[in-house]
Amino acid sequence: MLETHNQTERDTIAHRAHESTALEMILHTQLRTYSALPEVIQRNCRNCSPQQAQNAQKLTNFLQTRYPEVWAMLIRKYGAV
Repeated sequence: MLETHNQTERDTIAHRAHESTALEMILHTQLRTYSALPEVIQRNCRNCSPQQAQNAQKLTNFLQTRYPEVWAMLIRKYGAV
């Protein structure tokens, strides 16, 4: 039983690591750099191209639904002007 629990825990940790890597890839791919986050959050992507705005919308929807704690952290960090 203990071995099964440990395997489940390892599987969970591996899954979370995979999700974190996926999240980092999405952040990098969709916005290219973290420096775009203030533009997205503070100015609602006013200076973004149509493609950048579409990518930013996809990313924010993804973060808000799958990683609300990460989204909240980003709002705390970049939301204050």
